[in-house]
Amino acid sequence: PRSTPLYSSAASDVYKRQNIISEASTFTLPTSTADILGLMNQKQSDYAVSVDQFHKYLGIVARDDMNITSNDSITDISDILKPTLQPIHPDTTLEAALTVMSRETLAVPVTDPSNTFLGMVTPQDLLRTLANSQ
Repeated sequence: PRSTPLYSSAASDVYKRQNIISEASTFTLPTSTADILGLMNQKQSDYAVSVDQFHKYLGIVARDDMNITSNDSITDISDILKPTLQPIHPDTTLEAALTVMSRETLAVPVTDPSNTFLGMVTPQDLLRTLANSQ
């Protein structure tokens, strides 16, 4: 089971039906910090994902980073955007996804080969997949 890909199909609706991928709040730049916090609150999430007009993954903003800097006046959200959080892909194995997750404190973005954002894989998603593969 460890070498099994996370997803059995390339269609994102299949991922969602299998409950492996979670939807995420997305925004395009420029967006205000208040609007991003509103998205996070609406989804009860600790992060929001920046995408471009073609839904290509740009990076992630964590609520903690916004709270730390909320006393400052951030005029450019890209100052706290984390583009270094590398996404995984639909053919990523469970073992590889767990390795990436162990290095990150947030959920991990999932993109297709052309970097189109598909959603997030959370620790809960991976634990559920691991439990179901037993």
